[in-house]
Formats: sequence, C-alpha cells, structure tokens
Amino acid sequence: PKHDKPMDCAELLQNGVTESGVHTVYPRSRLSTCKSIDVYCDMETDGGGWTVSWTSIH
Repeated sequence: PKHDKPMDCAELLQNGVTESGVHTVYPRSRLSTCKSIDVYCDMETDGGGWTVSWTSIH
C-alpha cells in the first residue's frame, strides 16, 4: 500500500523509494494535524528503511 504521508523511512521504502538521502516524512501523520520534517534515510544497510536523526550544537 502507498503511504500518502509516510511516517518514517520504512514507509518510504514501502512506497518504492530506494535512494539514501534526505527525505520528507510526517511522523505524526496518523493524527489530524501533522507537520513534515526532513530526515536522512539509509536505504542500503540491512535492507534499508532506516531513519537517521542527528542534532547539531551551535
């Protein structure tokens, strides 16, 4: 099934996205209000679908 607003990289992978890189996900898409965020998706390691998050200190 296609996910209109994928919650994570695993759902992007189910949608056919196979390229690692920065992608937009909707982590609260099962709720009525949802904001998108950009995350790095590793689509190669152990079958792919990994959501990688990072923080930066300024």
